[in-house]
Amino acid sequence: MSTTLDYVKTILEQMVAIDSQSSKDSHEEITQYMTSLLKNDLGLIVEVVPYSKNPHKHNIIAYKKLGFKVVLCGHLDTVDIGSGWTKEPLKCTTEVVDDKTYIYGRGTSDMKGGNAVIIATLKRLIEDSNNIDDIAIFFSTEEEIGVRGCQDFMVSHKYFFESVETFVVLEPTNLYIGSGQNGHYWVKYTCHGKSANIIEAHTGVNAIEGMTDLNCVLKESITAPDLNGYVTLNIGTIEGGEKVNIVPDLCVETVYYQFGPNVFGKDLEEIIKQTIDQMNEISYAQYEYEFVRNYLQLNVDQQTSY
Repeated sequence: MSTTLDYVKTILEQMVAIDSQSSKDSHEEITQYMTSLLKNDLGLIVEVVPYSKNPHKHNIIAYKKLGFKVVLCGHLDTVDIGSGWTKEPLKCTTEVVDDKTYIYGRGTSDMKGGNAVIIATLKRLIEDSNNIDDIAIFFSTEEEIGVRGCQDFMVSHKYFFESVETFVVLEPTNLYIGSGQNGHYWVKYTCHGKSANIIEAHTGVNAIEGMTDLNCVLKESITAPDLNGYVTLNIGTIEGGEKVNIVPDLCVETVYYQFGPNVFGKDLEEIIKQTIDQMNEISYAQYEYEFVRNYLQLNVDQQTSY
């Protein structure tokens, strides 16, 4: 087992050293590296499918033979590095605290660590003479930006998965086995006010203040008994105003909702609609909303033979 762990650490270090932030225009290096592992270390048939909107990013499907029933899933991109790091983000740094080993670096958790485990697991199965004909590996691109790579692959290559009975996604779950998938909505809210010079501010309607009022109501709306604790809301971006001495007449924000498998998307949509309708009735400001992206939740049969 130590040999397998050593292998995991080695390939994880090599993956983390490759910059595959989702904002980068090219992921050629991580594609080439993963393709090499799949071919040389596992001996799999590998098909690299360019992302239709950017040929320098790719989805990868690897298998022993077609007709596989289980797919181990990962993704190649990471969220952006950002700021505030106390350790080198493109290098694995290991620390032991209270007999627990922690590895730091961009993607060690989400999800190059999972990718390394996928490769190492199949390598171990092969070394122990297990038949892996029923197993395939799928690595997608653009996962961190709306799961776009996987969607793109399913449009043109869905036939690969016609025989599949089980997908195993090695996203970080604190070592718990999850039998469902959260859904999420990206919603754009627009608040219309009335512009005025600061000298006559009383004649205007401040759209930024209006959006502040809306946000209080939005947060309150997800604390209903059937939603409380199962829906999270994040105000991700907000824009409004042109000059400090002018009452802003427009404010736009994007809000991310994530909801558990037990929450129905249509119920959340109705709450959003009702909230906007009520605010338009009682407020001088006026509001609009638009669903930018919707991904519904998923429940999985826990009695599957796999």
